[in-house]
Amino acid sequence: MMPKMDGYEFCKLLKDDPETDFIPVILLTAKAEQSDKLEGLGLGADDYIMKPFDIEEVKARTKNLIQSRKKLMDRFSKNGIKLELPLVDLPKAEVIFIEEIRDHILENLENENFTVEELAKCALTSRRTLHNRIKKITHKSASDLIREVRLDRAYQLLSAEAGTISEVAYSVGFKSISHFSRVFKEHFKVNPSEVNTLKNHSS
Repeated sequence: MMPKMDGYEFCKLLKDDPETDFIPVILLTAKAEQSDKLEGLGLGADDYIMKPFDIEEVKARTKNLIQSRKKLMDRFSKNGIKLELPLVDLPKAEVIFIEEIRDHILENLENENFTVEELAKCALTSRRTLHNRIKKITHKSASDLIREVRLDRAYQLLSAEAGTISEVAYSVGFKSISHFSRVFKEHFKVNPSEVNTLKNHSS
């Protein structure tokens, strides 16, 4: 009933486009049949509110949706992006996006020159769009994400005793052992040489 397209078409347009599929959508509609609601949610809408509506309910649902996104950003900001992501709370489009970005980084892990620009090319998007989407989901920059995936893989390899510190550092794209040790300590609060000590102590 809107000009040019209805709410369903607009929602589908947003959710089918990688440039916009992460934008939250609440459908506010007079279509009250259960089949209509299922169709709207099936198109990727984050919520569905039928008319007549209570404006306070709309405000409450909008607030909850925003708070949910903020909690996700806070969690990622504090804990980093782990290789095994806690994806259950993420919208489907964002789950797919983050998994694809993580896979692209892992495929290029040994390439020390793998930049945000290269990651954007792999994701078939612009550098700006890539940065904005990652920032919205994780509250981190794209370059921070690349570094953290490298470090998380390094931690896994060191825990599994899959190589020396220098071998692990090289395998995840660090060519300077001193730089690797410094950023590893900053991220995990322990030196690379202490990983197995901590693991054995905890077991």
